[in-house]
Amino acid sequence: MKIKTKIVIAALTCVGIASAALAHNQGHGGGKGARAERMFERMDTDQDGRVTREDARAYAADRFARMDANNDGQITKAERRDARKAHRAERIARMDTDGDGRISKAEMSAAANDRAARRFARLDTDGDGLIAIADIAERRARYSDRHHRHGERSKIGKHGPATKARMEERILKRFSRIDKDGDGVITIETIRNR
Repeated sequence: MKIKTKIVIAALTCVGIASAALAHNQGHGGGKGARAERMFERMDTDQDGRVTREDARAYAADRFARMDANNDGQITKAERRDARKAHRAERIARMDTDGDGRISKAEMSAAANDRAARRFARLDTDGDGLIAIADIAERRARYSDRHHRHGERSKIGKHGPATKARMEERILKRFSRIDKDGDGVITIETIRNR
C-alpha cells in the first residue's frame, strides 16, 4: 500500500473518531455545554446573570413539582418517563423557529450546526481552532465513566421513587461542584470556563 493511501486512511480514521466523539458528547454530566447553559438560564429566574444556592434550591423544588404529576411527594418511573417525553417535545418545539408546527430542513440544519459549534467550542479547550484527537479520546473516556456511574445511580428501583429532598440534594451537589471558589454564586462564565 502506498504511503499516501495510508495517510488518507489514517486521516479518515481520525475524522471518524472525532465525529463519533462529538456526536456522543452532548453536554451530559460535565456541568458544561449547552445543557448546562440551559439549566443555568432556568435557574436564573431573576435574570441577573447569577445563580445562588437559594436559586438552585428553588429550581429543585420547581423541577420536582413539575415531575410529581400526582403530587404525592414522590417521582415514580412512570412520572419520570412522562417528564422525559415532555422534555423531548420541548426540545423539538425549540427547533421549530418559525412556529409553523413543522421542522424544515433549514431549521434542522441550523439546530445541528449550532449544536456542533457548541460542541467544537467545548472541545477546543485552548481556543486555537483545532481539537487534538487525544483530548477527544480522553474526554470520551471520562464521559463514558461518568455516564455509567450515573446510570447505576439513577435506577429508581435501587432506592425507591425520587423524593424532593433527594432531588434538592443532587442539584445542590452539582452546584457545589461548579462553585469552585465556594462563594455560593455561579455565573454563566463559571459554566463556560469550567
